[in-house]
Amino acid sequence: MVFWSEAQAAIVAHEATARYLMDVGLPQSTLLFEAFEPGVGLVAHVSGVRLLPIGSFDEGFEFYLDCDSGKVFFGADSDDEPTLVNSSLGSFVEIILWLDARYPFCLPGESLEHMKLTSDEFMAEIIRLDSSSLDIVGGFWDSFLRDVAIGDYRP
Repeated sequence: MVFWSEAQAAIVAHEATARYLMDVGLPQSTLLFEAFEPGVGLVAHVSGVRLLPIGSFDEGFEFYLDCDSGKVFFGADSDDEPTLVNSSLGSFVEIILWLDARYPFCLPGESLEHMKLTSDEFMAEIIRLDSSSLDIVGGFWDSFLRDVAIGDYRP
């Protein structure tokens, strides 16, 4: 886990989230998330929201922390505005660690029906951990579940 010092977390005004970064931290590397160095990166002001890059999914696809609310957003370099991923950093981390422990999701040769059932199981768990995480059609988790359902995450 990547832990933030008090000085590094000071940029995060949302007290519970700053404490989470210091006490629990971010996973260094998972299937869906690579942590950036703590507190490194410029805060972007998007539609009045202070977003701090905290990690990436892939090159050019980054996760951001709303410094004032503790919400997690996702965006690509080409996006005008990042979209909501999770209502809290804690639920985001819990979901990515839960999914990481279940990889590989489907094995080569498994049926589309099995892949769809796996996606449905993941959707139920994501909703249980953060019911707002699937509110955005085409958002990060919605796209991820569609990819799982068609076998994109097979080893």
